[in-house]
Amino acid sequence: MNASEPLPEGLAEVVRLSTSLAYRVLNTQLIGSPVPPDQAQALVNAAKLMHDNGVDWPPGVVEALRRLVETLPPATPEIDEPAAEEPSEGVEDVGPIAMSRGRKIKRFIRSFRKGRD
Repeated sequence: MNASEPLPEGLAEVVRLSTSLAYRVLNTQLIGSPVPPDQAQALVNAAKLMHDNGVDWPPGVVEALRRLVETLPPATPEIDEPAAEEPSEGVEDVGPIAMSRGRKIKRFIRSFRKGRD
């Protein structure tokens, strides 16, 4: 969505609440406490909802998600995941830092899906 366009009321509330939750997550991390899984899951769900509706993430949400990803242990290859993927046509080759961050994000989101199963 364009920054000059007003958000629909429901999405505006999602942005407001996700920003509040993001700062709660950041404060929790600041004092050295673990982030409750339900708060992390709610933040991921809100970010996905905003992404699906073309709404830019507020800076606090971006920072909270970045820090949550950083708290994940190093990525290890999984059995069903190839060790090195060949880039598809038209897809830029990314460096190892971006690839490891992408794997961490995938693993982070996958960990919440496993909790629901």
